Amino acid sequence: MKILLVEDEESIRGFLRINFQRENFQVIECESGEEGVRKALIEKPRYSNT
Repeated sequence: MKILLVEDEESIRGFLRINFQRENFQVIECESGEEGVRKALIEKPRYSNT
């Protein structure tokens, strides 16, 4: 299952990515809301976390 993770703080993004991956999510990472919108339209994740 895909999840879109939007977080500008690299350390927080890394922490969340590791935890989501442990739960078998495919993580799509973004640093900004603008980038997140673009990736959401392309990737169509089941969940987003901003």
